[in-house]
Amino acid sequence: MMASVFRSRTGSNEPPKEEPAKPEKHILWRQQQLQRAGFDETQAALIAGARHIDLHMAMDLAEKAGPELATKILL
Repeated sequence: MMASVFRSRTGSNEPPKEEPAKPEKHILWRQQQLQRAGFDETQAALIAGARHIDLHMAMDLAEKAGPELATKILL
């Protein structure tokens, strides 16, 4: 029965493909700010996506302890 639902919507028996999730604008902005503060792209993406981490605290910590140690402490 489910296949007929897919067929009626898409013309095939395949389920519809979902679009990959796009990061929200504020997450991208946070990531950019973190990269400017010295975090690499991966570190910045992880921290930016962790909404419980205060951006300014993370940037201050990176300045005092370095991005590597700051990442370990924050995550």
